[in-house]
Formats: sequence, C-alpha cells, structure tokens
Amino acid sequence: MEGGSPKQDLLRGSATRWLALIEGLQDMRKVDIEIEVKGRRPDPPVPAEPVTRWMIEQLEIFIADPATPLVAKHLAAAYLFCCYAVMRVEQARSCWIDAIRDNEFTEGYVFLDKNPKRDKMQPRPWWAPLYGITGSKLYFETLTTSLEGVKDECYIFRAYESQDGSVKNATGLLPGPLLQTNGLMKSLQEMFHMVCGFSVTESHATQSASFSTRGSCGKGRTRHM
Repeated sequence: MEGGSPKQDLLRGSATRWLALIEGLQDMRKVDIEIEVKGRRPDPPVPAEPVTRWMIEQLEIFIADPATPLVAKHLAAAYLFCCYAVMRVEQARSCWIDAIRDNEFTEGYVFLDKNPKRDKMQPRPWWAPLYGITGSKLYFETLTTSLEGVKDECYIFRAYESQDGSVKNATGLLPGPLLQTNGLMKSLQEMFHMVCGFSVTESHATQSASFSTRGSCGKGRTRHM
C-alpha cells in the first residue's frame, strides 16, 4: 500500500514527526506583521539540530552502506528501533513485535516496564514507524532479517561471535540475546565509534539515558566473547 490514500499521505514521513515529538521541538513559523508594534520583542532564535537527530541520520546511512559489517549493521538497526519505539535498551531485551499496521507502523509490547519495585512492573505496548528519518524502512527490514532463526523473539539485540570481542571483527550472529549489560554497552560504544567517530566517553554519555541496571526477561544465553 504505497501512497495514494489520504491516510497513507498523512502517515508518510511519520518518523520525522515522531522524532520532533520526542525531542520536544516546536514548529516555529515566522509571521509577518504589517503594522509595527511598539516594544515588539525580537524573534526567538531558531534552535540548532539536536545531535541525536544527526546520529539517527548517520545510523540509517551506515545501515545502507554495503561495506558495513553484518554485526555492526544489526546493532545499528536495533538501536534505531529503540529510538523510534521510544524504548530503553534494557526494555529491548524483553520485547515482542506483534504486527505491522497499514505498511506504516509496527506495534508490540515490552514484558516489563520500568518501575522501582519489580513486583509492580507491568507489560506495556509500544508503536514505531516503519519508515525512518531518511524515508526508508531499511532499518526495520535489516532488524527483522538479522533476527531470523533465533530461539525466541523476546529480544532485539542478538549475540555474536568474535575472537577478540570486537564488533568490527565479528564473524557472525549467534542464536541468543546479548544479555550482559557491560557487553552490550561496549558493543554499542564500538558501533557508535564506527558510525559517528565518538570516543568511549562521548558514546557512554549518549547511551546513559537509554540504559537501566535492572535485569531483563532472562531468556536465552549470552555467547558474546
């Protein structure tokens, strides 16, 4: 269902509006005033593009590059999914994808939502646009392809095989989730260095809001080396 109907036209480009909502951006339009008003304040400054928006653009370009290694491409797609679904990385370890709606949105739920008291954690639904900020749904297609053949479907970040533990030299994906918080953090730091040139300190600051120290659903075994 590619374009045509008013509904499709309204939803198209949803990722851009989705990000604008997340970042709290306002559509600032300048209005010409024909009659001069005494004491009128100057127009507010136009905010610079947030670094997170630039990062998301770079991640999508990184995924589209044929030279990008398989494991790095998977991590980039999984992180983009978390951004679009407004989901913490921790929640992505207990996440199910249920359906695709109108070829525009995907929906599902996380098994345990954030709560200081574990016994009060509840499942919650999520929604995410299929089309990314560049107008392509390659990020989602890459993610679903890289998750094929796994034992279950409750996680987004998949374990991988690597002799030296690096993402760059990884030889392939493994049938299980990447459960170790430190291992996942290190993997994402290396991926961000490949995509954006971030140092470990910069990538750690970028990810700090996305992580939680609480446990996940605990399914599968981590085989990241």
